[in-house]
Amino acid sequence: MLSSSMNTARTTAVRAAKHVQQSRGITNRVILTSPPKEQGFFESLLNKTSMPAVPLDHNFPGAATPTEVAVQNYATETTTLANGVRVVSCDSAAPVASVGAYVDAGSRCENMEASGVSKFMEHFAYKSTSNRSEFKTFRDNQAAGTQVFCTASRDHTAYTAECLRENVGATVNTLADAIQNASFDFDELHEALPHYKEQVALKLADPWAQLDETVHAAAYNGNTLGLPLYSSAPTVFNKELLDVYVKTFHTSKRVVVSGVGVAHADLVSMATKEFKNLPADSGVANAKAQYTGGDLRVKKSSPLTYVSLGFETASWASKDYVSLLVLESMMGGGASVSTGGPGKGVHSRLQQNLLSNDFVQAAQAGASTHSDSSLFVLSASTTANQAEQLVDALSGEMHGMAGKVSAEELARAKTQLKSTVSMQQESRQHVLDTLARDTLSGAAVTSAQIDAVSEADIQRVASAMFKTPLSMAVYGNLSYAPRYDTVANRFA
Repeated sequence: MLSSSMNTARTTAVRAAKHVQQSRGITNRVILTSPPKEQGFFESLLNKTSMPAVPLDHNFPGAATPTEVAVQNYATETTTLANGVRVVSCDSAAPVASVGAYVDAGSRCENMEASGVSKFMEHFAYKSTSNRSEFKTFRDNQAAGTQVFCTASRDHTAYTAECLRENVGATVNTLADAIQNASFDFDELHEALPHYKEQVALKLADPWAQLDETVHAAAYNGNTLGLPLYSSAPTVFNKELLDVYVKTFHTSKRVVVSGVGVAHADLVSMATKEFKNLPADSGVANAKAQYTGGDLRVKKSSPLTYVSLGFETASWASKDYVSLLVLESMMGGGASVSTGGPGKGVHSRLQQNLLSNDFVQAAQAGASTHSDSSLFVLSASTTANQAEQLVDALSGEMHGMAGKVSAEELARAKTQLKSTVSMQQESRQHVLDTLARDTLSGAAVTSAQIDAVSEADIQRVASAMFKTPLSMAVYGNLSYAPRYDTVANRFA
């Protein structure tokens, strides 16, 4: 019965289709033709086409000539308020703005009793204040579509946010409230502590992060930049400790209010209103970094050995700061990769001379720059039984920095650095950070400064490093690492 019904329905559908075809003059004849010959991929590329071959840097024939659009350059403006707060900004045409309040205090300002407090403040940045609860702060940010952040480094603590231009006023109010009026509620302290400990545990498990901590501790033994950024010490973070920290360092002369995508006059007006209650300078100055050099080793159960060799070098305020950045670009680094394949394009010295060796797992050059001192390091990892061979190779690359630099190599390093600086300008957050840091330290970098760097500048910066004591850090398997004095004698 069901089969008969389906056949009837099918017959009715066929008749209806034929009726439509006849009414539209459509026939059922099918013309069979031979299929075109299929072409392979390369064959299709090589075959001629009716479309003209136009280089990418030429206009397409017949296309309208593009109209040049004038580039709007927005100047950076700076104002110092009556209470000492500095305001720096750069407007833009974007509908989204970035604003921040930067405090000239980081882990370098701590002591062993308060070790890790600046990093702990990251987790307590937007909790309850004397003006509103944590929940209201959250709701206010949600209503304004504002994203808030807090990051602490060795030198600074940054309270930053992104929002729509029309909500900048409310956002600056939130930042000012967080910096000036934190209540450090007991329950919120108890809640934030596990998150802080989790962050510390993650950093302690990262060998590269620990190598950086270790070489800083060796370079600045027991002071300022050598103090731990991520402290594993059992510091008691209570209301009394945090109140003292805020009163000491959250002062008007230590704060820079930075903005991108906001009119300078508007930001000055907001900062004047919102930061008027910041206390005056507490009289506590940042201690000057004392570079000591030295040796520090952390033993871990690992098949690998991580090594850093470092020397003191140019700070942000030094005339050689830009030359140092070019040197860092020239040295390069990364993971162990093949340098011979097509399209690799890895021509930095560490890639060419160090990472081409089978025993090197990874290598990198880094300039950890600060306001009054900087540390230039070459770091690498290898299997434990080849640690001495790795140190020999790192020492050779260090010495080579003071030697001959080809014109091609120097030009490539400059181009790479200029490209990096230009790409960073595409990020509002990076521009925001740069404005604040330049205001705090005067470390602006321009293409003209990069172009002016010569081979002699590179050699002078490198040679000056070797006049300071060696800083050596070893992390992981220490069984085959050479003694400090044998390595230091190579630079004597």
